Amino acid sequence: MARSLAQFKHFDRWVWLFICCMQEAKVLWERIQERQGLNKWRPDLEEEYEDKEGNIYNKKTYTDLQRQGLI
Repeated sequence: MARSLAQFKHFDRWVWLFICCMQEAKVLWERIQERQGLNKWRPDLEEEYEDKEGNIYNKKTYTDLQRQGLI
């Protein structure tokens, strides 16, 4: 009987460590999700266009210059 209680204590500690690790993993996952919101690809700022002269513009600038007839 004493042996089974010792095994249970060991198992109980393992469960406690597992729960702590799961909580830390959940917090880490939430932080990653928040950062991904900041690092998402934004085509209006990051998509590049090239004019006939070889100048590179982001999408917003290119469309603005095109509307003004400058490109």
